[in-house]
Amino acid sequence: MVSTTSLRTTCAALAFGLACAGLPALAGETEAKDIITAMSEYLGSQTTLSFDYESTVEVITTDAQKLSVTSSGSLAMERPDKLHVSRSGGFAQVAGVFDGKAFTVENLTTKNYAVFDAPGSVEQLVEKLRTDLGLVLPAADLLDADVASQIFAQAKDIKDLGSGVIAGTECDHIAFRADDLDWQLWVAQGVDPYPCRYQVTSRKVDGMPDYTLTVSNWGKGSAKADFAFKPSEGATKVEIKELAGVDEIAGIYVVKGN
Repeated sequence: MVSTTSLRTTCAALAFGLACAGLPALAGETEAKDIITAMSEYLGSQTTLSFDYESTVEVITTDAQKLSVTSSGSLAMERPDKLHVSRSGGFAQVAGVFDGKAFTVENLTTKNYAVFDAPGSVEQLVEKLRTDLGLVLPAADLLDADVASQIFAQAKDIKDLGSGVIAGTECDHIAFRADDLDWQLWVAQGVDPYPCRYQVTSRKVDGMPDYTLTVSNWGKGSAKADFAFKPSEGATKVEIKELAGVDEIAGIYVVKGN
């Protein structure tokens, strides 16, 4: 166990070291945009893709304490209109399937499921879920066939911060800003420039909470994905707006009355 005194000393030493070292020399915006473009073209060229993920959502309590809500899951996509996504968290296990006509999502913990009609592509589904239900899919910002155009439309102050290592994979570390968000993106170096991690900081929310998603097992398992929904035994169909507990923030983290 680390004592309070030693922990404070360690934090102070780290802060001093970072302040003295300063940031490394940064590559230009052009180099950073080239990395984002290469990632975007690589992602857009994949007719199928799959990965596992770990996500962390920071929550700021009413007494200004910062807490982390963690989940893990998997995602498989077949362009243009097939998607299978799952998530396991502390309050629920959730699975969703999109077949090009409807997105069906089940809370496997409560055994309730709902169908959301959304004919079209995966990109159209992502936007419709966001605007109609306020529901954001894991890694939704990276599922677009042209991620770069989405980023460049809102990004400013784009920086290449050099290399970083995520789970043993060397990555290019990119940072950029939008109006009220700070983004960091770690892109695998080499022939498969996939996103290893991205982090979004909400600058205008008190406490500046982060959302972080880390990718693993890139490209494995696409062929095994089932894009036809099969409800679990005993599951009950409900209306989509009655389906509770499918968001990453649930349970004790939801303010009563919201």
